[in-house]
Amino acid sequence: MRCEAQGERTAAVARLRVFLWIGAAGAIVLLGAGLVLSGSLRGASAGPVPRATPDQGAAHLAMGGGPGFSVVVQEVQRQATAEGLPPPAAGLHYVTLAVRFRNDSTRQQRADPRDFALRDGLGQQRPPVTSPAGACQAWNMTDLVPAGQQGQPPRDAQAARAGTNFGPVPLCFLAGGLPTAPLTLVWSPDISLPFLSTATEIPLR
Repeated sequence: MRCEAQGERTAAVARLRVFLWIGAAGAIVLLGAGLVLSGSLRGASAGPVPRATPDQGAAHLAMGGGPGFSVVVQEVQRQATAEGLPPPAAGLHYVTLAVRFRNDSTRQQRADPRDFALRDGLGQQRPPVTSPAGACQAWNMTDLVPAGQQGQPPRDAQAARAGTNFGPVPLCFLAGGLPTAPLTLVWSPDISLPFLSTATEIPLR
């Protein structure tokens, strides 16, 4: 009887060890999956920012691919006279440009001047500036509607509506550093999945 009881205890201990090993392995797998997912979701802030070719860029998702929403930059003036704006302070100058949007996706996409910033020659990221009239006149947020979806409800009730193309529309910035220094237009569009989107850096010629 003692031998049988000892054998049963040994078998029970062996089964317990097996269960513990299985549980530990499962916990490691779950932890690894959680870290991968967490890293993907943080891609918008922690991962490298995609760089576009000069003067053009496309919206990006952190986990790859894109929604078919793009922008082209034109008419870049590195030391511009901004009509309607006060003279820049010492060490600053105006940079003006225009952007054209194209929506090749199957969803309405938003063109918004607040989605842009300029990284100047000092490495500072600056928001757009506007004037009541002239080359730096403000423009409204606009939804680009795919072909065949003009009858769909608007994505943004307060936005204007356009077709698959919109622009060119102006953007103006105060910039520091030399006018010849590298400039980068940073575009952070709302592409319906904001927690998975990343900004696009567009080097300016």
